Amino acid sequence: MIILLIIGLDTLRMNLDQMIELGVKRALEVRKVGAEVSGSKIDLYDAVLDLLPTPSSSYEYRKTGDIFDTTTYTYSLDFGQRIFDTRTIYNIINGSDRLRLAQSNLSETVSDLIYEITTGYIDLIIGFSTHKNLRLAQARAEENYRLVRARYEIGSVSRLDLIQAEIARLRVQKDLIKSETDIAILEEHLSNLLDTQGYIIPVDTLTRPAEKIEIEGLKKTLFKQNPQILSAKIGRKMAHRDLIFSYLDMLPVFSVFLSYRYHSYQPPGSIGEIKDNLDRSFGLRFDLPIFNLKDIILGISKAQVRKRQAELELLLTKRRNEEELARAVLELKTSRSNIDLTTKNLDAAREALRMAQERYRTGSTSLLSLLTAQEDLNEAEASYLRALGDYHRALARISYLIGRGVR
Repeated sequence: MIILLIIGLDTLRMNLDQMIELGVKRALEVRKVGAEVSGSKIDLYDAVLDLLPTPSSSYEYRKTGDIFDTTTYTYSLDFGQRIFDTRTIYNIINGSDRLRLAQSNLSETVSDLIYEITTGYIDLIIGFSTHKNLRLAQARAEENYRLVRARYEIGSVSRLDLIQAEIARLRVQKDLIKSETDIAILEEHLSNLLDTQGYIIPVDTLTRPAEKIEIEGLKKTLFKQNPQILSAKIGRKMAHRDLIFSYLDMLPVFSVFLSYRYHSYQPPGSIGEIKDNLDRSFGLRFDLPIFNLKDIILGISKAQVRKRQAELELLLTKRRNEEELARAVLELKTSRSNIDLTTKNLDAAREALRMAQERYRTGSTSLLSLLTAQEDLNEAEASYLRALGDYHRALARISYLIGRGVR
Protein backbone atom coordinates (compact mmCIF):
# COMPACT_ATOMS: atom_id res chain seq x y z
CA MET A 1 0.00 0.00 0.00
CA ILE A 2 1.16 3.54 -0.62
CA ILE A 3 3.25 5.10 2.15
CA LEU A 4 0.84 7.99 2.71
CA LEU A 5 -2.06 5.61 3.16
CA ILE A 6 -0.16 3.50 5.66
CA ILE A 7 0.19 6.40 8.10
CA GLY A 8 -3.58 6.69 8.37
CA LEU A 9 -4.52 9.78 6.35
CA ASP A 10 -8.14 10.14 5.20
CA THR A 11 -8.91 8.85 1.73
CA LEU A 12 -11.77 9.50 -0.68
CA ARG A 13 -12.75 6.82 -3.16
CA MET A 14 -14.38 8.69 -6.02
CA ASN A 15 -15.13 8.34 -9.69
CA LEU A 16 -14.54 11.15 -12.15
CA ASP A 17 -18.14 12.41 -12.18
CA GLN A 18 -18.17 12.65 -8.38
CA MET A 19 -14.89 14.58 -8.41
CA ILE A 20 -16.16 17.03 -11.01
CA GLU A 21 -19.42 17.59 -9.11
CA LEU A 22 -17.53 18.17 -5.86
CA GLY A 23 -15.00 20.44 -7.57
CA VAL A 24 -17.64 22.68 -9.15
CA LYS A 25 -19.28 23.09 -5.74
CA ARG A 26 -16.16 23.65 -3.65
CA ALA A 27 -13.40 25.03 -5.89
CA LEU A 28 -12.32 28.47 -4.68
CA GLU A 29 -11.78 29.87 -8.18
CA VAL A 30 -15.31 28.89 -9.24
CA ARG A 31 -16.80 30.52 -6.15
CA LYS A 32 -14.76 33.66 -6.78
CA VAL A 33 -16.02 34.02 -10.37
CA GLY A 34 -19.54 33.17 -9.18
CA ALA A 35 -19.35 36.17 -6.84
CA GLU A 36 -18.36 38.34 -9.81
CA VAL A 37 -21.51 37.18 -11.62
CA SER A 38 -23.59 38.29 -8.62
CA GLY A 39 -21.86 41.66 -8.68
CA SER A 40 -22.65 42.05 -12.40
CA LYS A 41 -26.32 41.36 -11.68
CA ILE A 42 -26.37 44.13 -9.08
CA ASP A 43 -24.73 46.54 -11.53
CA LEU A 44 -27.41 45.72 -14.11
CA TYR A 45 -30.21 46.30 -11.59
CA ASP A 46 -28.61 49.62 -10.68
CA ALA A 47 -28.57 50.69 -14.34
CA VAL A 48 -32.23 49.69 -14.83
CA LEU A 49 -33.26 51.72 -11.77
CA ASP A 50 -31.99 54.85 -13.51
CA LEU A 51 -35.14 54.65 -15.67
CA LEU A 52 -37.27 55.50 -12.65
CA PRO A 53 -38.01 59.13 -11.70
CA THR A 54 -35.40 60.75 -9.53
CA PRO A 55 -36.96 62.32 -6.41
CA SER A 56 -35.23 64.84 -4.17
CA SER A 57 -36.33 66.92 -1.21
CA SER A 58 -34.88 69.65 0.99
CA TYR A 59 -35.73 71.72 4.04
CA GLU A 60 -34.24 75.13 4.76
CA TYR A 61 -34.57 77.27 7.89
CA ARG A 62 -32.98 80.71 7.40
CA LYS A 63 -32.71 83.59 9.84
CA THR A 64 -31.39 87.03 8.80
CA GLY A 65 -30.87 90.15 10.89
CA ASP A 66 -29.28 92.83 8.75
CA ILE A 67 -32.12 95.40 8.77
CA PHE A 68 -35.11 93.41 9.84
CA ASP A 69 -35.07 90.26 11.89
CA THR A 70 -36.51 87.79 9.36
CA THR A 71 -36.99 84.04 9.52
CA THR A 72 -38.05 81.97 6.49
CA TYR A 73 -39.09 78.33 6.11
CA THR A 74 -38.59 76.59 2.80
CA TYR A 75 -39.58 73.04 1.82
CA SER A 76 -39.10 71.53 -1.63
CA LEU A 77 -39.95 68.26 -3.34
CA ASP A 78 -38.66 67.62 -6.88
CA PHE A 79 -39.16 64.83 -9.40
CA GLY A 80 -37.02 64.41 -12.52
CA GLN A 81 -37.53 61.93 -15.32
CA ARG A 82 -35.14 61.54 -18.22
CA ILE A 83 -36.95 60.90 -21.48
CA PHE A 84 -33.99 60.31 -23.78
CA ASP A 85 -30.52 59.75 -22.35
CA THR A 86 -28.09 57.64 -24.39
CA ARG A 87 -25.88 57.07 -21.34
CA THR A 88 -28.74 55.45 -19.41
CA ILE A 89 -29.58 53.23 -22.37
CA TYR A 90 -25.90 52.38 -22.78
CA ASN A 91 -25.49 51.51 -19.10
CA ILE A 92 -28.43 49.10 -19.25
CA ILE A 93 -27.28 47.34 -22.43
CA ASN A 94 -23.66 47.34 -21.32
CA GLY A 95 -24.67 45.97 -17.92
CA SER A 96 -26.53 43.15 -19.64
CA ASP A 97 -23.47 42.37 -21.77
CA ARG A 98 -21.20 42.46 -18.74
CA LEU A 99 -23.49 40.00 -16.99
CA ARG A 100 -23.30 37.66 -19.99
CA LEU A 101 -19.52 38.10 -20.06
CA ALA A 102 -19.29 37.25 -16.34
CA GLN A 103 -21.45 34.18 -16.92
CA SER A 104 -19.24 33.20 -19.85
CA ASN A 105 -16.15 33.65 -17.66
CA LEU A 106 -17.81 31.41 -15.07
CA SER A 107 -18.41 28.76 -17.73
CA GLU A 108 -14.80 29.08 -18.85
CA THR A 109 -13.56 28.74 -15.27
CA VAL A 110 -15.71 25.65 -14.75
CA SER A 111 -14.42 24.18 -18.03
CA ASP A 112 -10.83 24.83 -16.98
CA LEU A 113 -11.50 23.16 -13.64
CA ILE A 114 -13.17 20.13 -15.23
CA TYR A 115 -10.26 19.74 -17.66
CA GLU A 116 -7.69 20.00 -14.88
CA ILE A 117 -9.59 17.52 -12.69
CA THR A 118 -10.01 15.13 -15.61
CA THR A 119 -6.34 15.15 -16.60
CA GLY A 120 -5.29 14.89 -12.97
CA TYR A 121 -7.63 11.96 -12.48
CA ILE A 122 -6.23 10.25 -15.59
CA ASP A 123 -2.68 10.76 -14.31
CA LEU A 124 -3.73 9.34 -10.94
CA ILE A 125 -5.19 6.22 -12.57
CA ILE A 126 -1.96 5.82 -14.53
CA GLY A 127 -0.01 6.30 -11.30
CA PHE A 128 -1.94 3.60 -9.46
CA SER A 129 -1.68 1.23 -12.44
CA THR A 130 2.06 1.88 -12.64
CA HIS A 131 2.35 1.26 -8.92
CA LYS A 132 0.50 -2.05 -9.30
CA ASN A 133 2.79 -3.16 -12.14
CA LEU A 134 5.84 -2.22 -10.12
CA ARG A 135 4.53 -4.31 -7.25
CA LEU A 136 4.40 -7.28 -9.58
CA ALA A 137 7.86 -6.41 -10.89
CA GLN A 138 9.11 -6.27 -7.31
CA ALA A 139 7.70 -9.71 -6.62
CA ARG A 140 9.46 -11.05 -9.73
CA ALA A 141 12.71 -9.40 -8.72
CA GLU A 142 12.48 -10.84 -5.20
CA GLU A 143 11.80 -14.30 -6.60
CA ASN A 144 14.80 -14.03 -8.92
CA TYR A 145 17.01 -12.89 -6.09
CA ARG A 146 15.98 -15.80 -3.87
CA LEU A 147 16.58 -18.25 -6.71
CA VAL A 148 20.00 -16.82 -7.56
CA ARG A 149 21.02 -16.69 -3.91
CA ALA A 150 20.07 -20.32 -3.44
CA ARG A 151 22.15 -21.28 -6.47
CA TYR A 152 25.02 -19.10 -5.31
CA GLU A 153 25.10 -20.85 -1.93
CA ILE A 154 25.52 -24.23 -3.64
CA GLY A 155 28.09 -22.77 -6.04
CA SER A 156 26.17 -23.16 -9.28
CA VAL A 157 26.29 -19.42 -10.14
CA SER A 158 28.92 -16.73 -9.69
CA ARG A 159 28.88 -13.80 -7.31
CA LEU A 160 28.39 -11.55 -10.36
CA ASP A 161 25.00 -13.17 -10.93
CA LEU A 162 24.07 -12.52 -7.31
CA ILE A 163 25.10 -8.86 -7.58
CA GLN A 164 23.12 -8.45 -10.81
CA ALA A 165 20.01 -9.92 -9.17
CA GLU A 166 20.49 -7.58 -6.20
CA ILE A 167 20.86 -4.54 -8.49
CA ALA A 168 17.69 -5.48 -10.38
CA ARG A 169 15.79 -5.81 -7.09
CA LEU A 170 17.02 -2.41 -5.83
CA ARG A 171 16.18 -0.75 -9.14
CA VAL A 172 12.55 -1.88 -8.86
CA GLN A 173 12.41 -0.66 -5.25
CA LYS A 174 13.68 2.74 -6.37
CA ASP A 175 11.03 2.95 -9.09
CA LEU A 176 8.40 1.91 -6.57
CA ILE A 177 9.34 4.73 -4.19
CA LYS A 178 9.23 7.24 -7.04
CA SER A 179 5.81 5.93 -8.05
CA GLU A 180 4.51 6.41 -4.50
CA THR A 181 5.85 9.98 -4.45
CA ASP A 182 4.23 10.78 -7.81
CA ILE A 183 0.88 9.45 -6.56
CA ALA A 184 1.12 11.52 -3.39
CA ILE A 185 1.80 14.68 -5.43
CA LEU A 186 -1.17 14.00 -7.71
CA GLU A 187 -3.46 13.31 -4.76
CA GLU A 188 -2.38 16.54 -3.07
CA HIS A 189 -3.03 18.50 -6.26
CA LEU A 190 -6.51 17.05 -6.71
CA SER A 191 -7.31 17.60 -3.04
CA ASN A 192 -6.42 21.27 -3.42
CA LEU A 193 -8.60 21.57 -6.53
CA LEU A 194 -11.53 20.08 -4.63
CA ASP A 195 -10.72 22.04 -1.45
CA THR A 196 -10.68 18.81 0.56
CA GLN A 197 -8.28 17.35 3.11
CA GLY A 198 -8.38 13.69 2.06
CA TYR A 199 -6.36 11.83 -0.55
CA ILE A 200 -8.12 10.68 -3.70
CA ILE A 201 -8.37 7.00 -4.63
CA PRO A 202 -9.69 6.52 -8.20
CA VAL A 203 -12.34 3.87 -8.76
CA ASP A 204 -12.57 4.30 -12.54
CA THR A 205 -10.34 2.57 -15.06
CA LEU A 206 -9.05 3.79 -18.41
CA THR A 207 -10.86 1.97 -21.19
CA ARG A 208 -9.32 1.04 -24.49
CA PRO A 209 -10.27 3.16 -27.53
CA ALA A 210 -13.74 2.71 -28.94
CA GLU A 211 -14.24 1.40 -32.43
CA LYS A 212 -14.89 4.84 -33.87
CA ILE A 213 -14.94 8.39 -32.58
CA GLU A 214 -16.83 11.03 -34.48
CA ILE A 215 -14.47 13.96 -35.10
CA GLU A 216 -16.22 15.46 -38.10
CA GLY A 217 -17.65 18.90 -37.55
CA LEU A 218 -15.51 19.56 -34.47
CA LYS A 219 -14.26 22.87 -35.87
CA LYS A 220 -17.81 24.11 -36.37
CA THR A 221 -18.71 23.10 -32.82
CA LEU A 222 -15.52 24.76 -31.59
CA PHE A 223 -16.57 28.16 -32.94
CA LYS A 224 -20.04 27.82 -31.43
CA GLN A 225 -19.30 26.43 -27.97
CA ASN A 226 -15.67 27.07 -27.01
CA PRO A 227 -15.77 29.17 -23.78
CA GLN A 228 -12.82 31.37 -24.76
CA ILE A 229 -14.28 32.11 -28.20
CA LEU A 230 -17.68 32.90 -26.68
CA SER A 231 -16.09 35.37 -24.26
CA ALA A 232 -14.15 36.98 -27.12
CA LYS A 233 -17.36 37.31 -29.15
CA ILE A 234 -19.07 39.09 -26.26
CA GLY A 235 -16.04 41.37 -25.92
CA ARG A 236 -16.19 42.27 -29.61
CA LYS A 237 -19.92 42.96 -29.36
CA MET A 238 -19.37 45.24 -26.36
CA ALA A 239 -16.57 47.13 -28.12
CA HIS A 240 -18.75 47.65 -31.19
CA ARG A 241 -21.57 49.01 -29.04
CA ASP A 242 -19.15 51.30 -27.20
CA LEU A 243 -18.24 52.90 -30.51
CA ILE A 244 -21.89 53.42 -31.46
CA PHE A 245 -22.75 55.06 -28.15
CA SER A 246 -19.61 57.18 -28.32
CA TYR A 247 -21.13 58.84 -31.39
CA LEU A 248 -24.54 59.08 -29.69
CA ASP A 249 -22.97 61.08 -26.86
CA MET A 250 -23.20 64.09 -29.20
CA LEU A 251 -27.01 64.00 -28.97
CA PRO A 252 -28.79 66.17 -26.36
CA VAL A 253 -30.36 64.71 -23.24
CA PHE A 254 -34.11 65.29 -22.86
CA SER A 255 -35.79 65.23 -19.46
CA VAL A 256 -38.96 66.50 -17.77
CA PHE A 257 -39.18 67.87 -14.26
CA LEU A 258 -41.89 68.53 -11.68
CA SER A 259 -41.20 70.65 -8.59
CA TYR A 260 -43.20 71.62 -5.49
CA ARG A 261 -41.87 74.41 -3.25
CA TYR A 262 -43.25 75.84 -0.01
CA HIS A 263 -41.85 79.21 1.12
CA SER A 264 -43.20 81.24 4.05
CA TYR A 265 -42.20 83.37 7.00
CA GLN A 266 -44.12 81.07 9.32
CA PRO A 267 -43.99 77.28 9.76
CA PRO A 268 -46.95 75.57 8.05
CA GLY A 269 -49.87 75.39 10.43
CA SER A 270 -52.49 73.74 8.24
CA ILE A 271 -52.97 72.10 4.88
CA GLY A 272 -54.72 75.20 3.57
CA GLU A 273 -51.76 77.36 4.52
CA ILE A 274 -49.43 74.93 2.74
CA LYS A 275 -51.56 75.17 -0.41
CA ASP A 276 -51.57 78.97 -0.28
CA ASN A 277 -47.79 79.14 -0.11
CA LEU A 278 -47.02 76.20 -2.40
CA ASP A 279 -45.49 76.83 -5.82
CA ARG A 280 -45.57 74.14 -8.50
CA SER A 281 -43.43 74.20 -11.61
CA PHE A 282 -42.81 71.74 -14.42
CA GLY A 283 -41.14 71.75 -17.77
CA LEU A 284 -38.85 70.15 -20.32
CA ARG A 285 -35.08 70.32 -20.13
CA PHE A 286 -32.45 69.97 -22.87
CA ASP A 287 -28.81 69.31 -21.95
CA LEU A 288 -26.54 69.99 -24.92
CA PRO A 289 -22.98 68.56 -24.90
CA ILE A 290 -21.55 71.71 -26.53
CA PHE A 291 -18.70 72.17 -24.08
CA ASN A 292 -17.88 68.45 -23.92
CA LEU A 293 -17.06 67.86 -27.59
CA LYS A 294 -13.36 67.35 -26.91
CA ASP A 295 -14.02 64.46 -24.52
CA ILE A 296 -16.60 63.01 -26.91
CA ILE A 297 -14.17 63.04 -29.86
CA LEU A 298 -11.44 61.46 -27.74
CA GLY A 299 -13.95 58.87 -26.54
CA ILE A 300 -14.81 57.98 -30.14
CA SER A 301 -11.14 57.53 -31.00
CA LYS A 302 -10.56 55.30 -28.00
CA ALA A 303 -13.67 53.26 -28.80
CA GLN A 304 -12.43 52.70 -32.35
CA VAL A 305 -9.13 51.37 -30.99
CA ARG A 306 -10.93 49.08 -28.51
CA LYS A 307 -13.17 47.76 -31.30
CA ARG A 308 -10.15 46.90 -33.43
CA GLN A 309 -8.45 45.24 -30.47
CA ALA A 310 -11.55 43.17 -29.71
CA GLU A 311 -11.77 42.03 -33.35
CA LEU A 312 -8.12 40.98 -33.34
CA GLU A 313 -8.54 39.24 -29.98
CA LEU A 314 -11.46 37.21 -31.36
CA LEU A 315 -9.47 36.29 -34.45
CA LEU A 316 -6.43 35.25 -32.40
CA THR A 317 -8.59 33.24 -30.00
CA LYS A 318 -10.23 31.38 -32.88
CA ARG A 319 -6.91 30.57 -34.51
CA ARG A 320 -5.29 29.52 -31.25
CA ASN A 321 -8.12 27.16 -30.34
CA GLU A 322 -8.36 25.85 -33.89
CA GLU A 323 -4.68 24.99 -33.76
CA GLU A 324 -5.07 23.32 -30.37
CA LEU A 325 -8.01 21.29 -31.66
CA ALA A 326 -6.03 20.10 -34.68
CA ARG A 327 -3.14 19.14 -32.40
CA ALA A 328 -5.46 17.28 -30.01
CA VAL A 329 -7.08 15.35 -32.87
CA LEU A 330 -3.63 14.40 -34.19
CA GLU A 331 -2.55 13.31 -30.70
CA LEU A 332 -5.72 11.25 -30.42
CA LYS A 333 -4.99 9.39 -33.66
CA THR A 334 -1.32 8.95 -32.77
CA SER A 335 -2.05 7.66 -29.28
CA ARG A 336 -4.61 5.21 -30.64
CA SER A 337 -1.98 3.77 -32.99
CA ASN A 338 0.50 3.68 -30.11
CA ILE A 339 -1.97 1.73 -28.00
CA ASP A 340 -2.22 -0.94 -30.70
CA LEU A 341 1.58 -1.14 -31.00
CA THR A 342 2.26 -1.15 -27.27
CA THR A 343 -0.42 -3.82 -26.75
CA LYS A 344 1.38 -6.11 -29.17
CA ASN A 345 4.72 -5.24 -27.58
CA LEU A 346 3.29 -5.96 -24.12
CA ASP A 347 2.01 -9.37 -25.19
CA ALA A 348 5.39 -10.19 -26.75
CA ALA A 349 7.27 -9.03 -23.63
CA ARG A 350 5.12 -11.21 -21.38
CA GLU A 351 5.73 -14.23 -23.58
CA ALA A 352 9.45 -13.47 -23.72
CA LEU A 353 9.64 -13.30 -19.93
CA ARG A 354 7.77 -16.56 -19.56
CA MET A 355 10.18 -18.30 -21.91
CA ALA A 356 13.22 -16.70 -20.22
CA GLN A 357 12.03 -17.88 -16.81
CA GLU A 358 11.58 -21.46 -18.03
CA ARG A 359 14.99 -21.51 -19.72
CA TYR A 360 16.72 -20.03 -16.69
CA ARG A 361 15.19 -22.66 -14.43
CA THR A 362 16.48 -25.37 -16.76
CA GLY A 363 19.88 -23.68 -17.07
CA SER A 364 19.64 -23.09 -20.82
CA THR A 365 19.96 -19.27 -20.59
CA SER A 366 21.87 -16.75 -18.51
CA LEU A 367 20.63 -14.57 -15.67
CA LEU A 368 21.34 -11.50 -17.78
CA SER A 369 18.85 -12.70 -20.39
CA LEU A 370 16.22 -13.20 -17.68
CA LEU A 371 16.83 -9.75 -16.19
CA THR A 372 16.71 -8.19 -19.65
CA ALA A 373 13.35 -9.87 -20.32
CA GLN A 374 12.02 -8.52 -17.03
CA GLU A 375 13.22 -4.99 -17.84
CA ASP A 376 11.62 -5.24 -21.27
CA LEU A 377 8.30 -6.22 -19.67
CA ASN A 378 8.48 -3.35 -17.20
CA GLU A 379 9.12 -0.88 -20.02
CA ALA A 380 6.37 -2.44 -22.18
CA GLU A 381 3.86 -2.04 -19.34
CA ALA A 382 4.93 1.57 -18.79
CA SER A 383 4.73 2.32 -22.55
CA TYR A 384 1.24 0.87 -22.76
CA LEU A 385 0.04 2.96 -19.82
CA ARG A 386 1.60 6.09 -21.32
CA ALA A 387 -0.14 5.51 -24.63
CA LEU A 388 -3.46 4.84 -22.89
CA GLY A 389 -3.06 8.01 -20.82
CA ASP A 390 -2.16 10.08 -23.91
CA TYR A 391 -5.33 8.85 -25.61
CA HIS A 392 -7.62 9.83 -22.75
CA ARG A 393 -5.86 13.18 -22.25
CA ALA A 394 -6.40 13.95 -25.93
CA LEU A 395 -10.08 13.06 -25.52
CA ALA A 396 -10.30 15.36 -22.50
CA ARG A 397 -8.59 18.17 -24.44
CA ILE A 398 -11.00 17.86 -27.35
CA SER A 399 -13.94 17.82 -24.94
CA TYR A 400 -12.62 20.97 -23.27
CA LEU A 401 -12.05 22.82 -26.53
CA ILE A 402 -15.50 22.13 -28.02
CA GLY A 403 -17.31 22.64 -24.74
CA ARG A 404 -18.80 19.14 -24.48
CA GLY A 405 -17.94 15.44 -24.40
CA VAL A 406 -16.78 13.60 -27.50
CA ARG A 407 -19.00 10.79 -28.77
